[in-house]
Amino acid sequence: MAAAAKKILRFLNLWLPPVAVMSAIFYASSLPGRNIPNLFSFQDVFFHGTIYACLGFFLARALRKTYTQAGFWKIVLCALACGFIYSLTDEFHQRFVPGRSADMLDVTTDVIGTFIGSLLYR
Repeated sequence: MAAAAKKILRFLNLWLPPVAVMSAIFYASSLPGRNIPNLFSFQDVFFHGTIYACLGFFLARALRKTYTQAGFWKIVLCALACGFIYSLTDEFHQRFVPGRSADMLDVTTDVIGTFIGSLLYR
């Protein structure tokens, strides 16, 4: 296999998982509020925390293997910044979806989830 093809496969292996998680978040955020079943109390907090923990994990993995010289806390902070920015864009997006709204509590939960997920990568 050519060196260029290996680089492309490595890049996809590292960065496709966080992009897939972001795509799943975008899809879920596009669902109208009436289409979301109420399964249990605090499900919103649980789902936000869980999906953003996955995002934090995959971001930390991709960043760590891309920037091999960066220290652990730099990777965590970078993953956290990415998760925070994506969370803000996600909440902004939800303002335009029927039955959904932007909520800073969701952003807080997302950031905590991203932080936990990035720590779990270690």
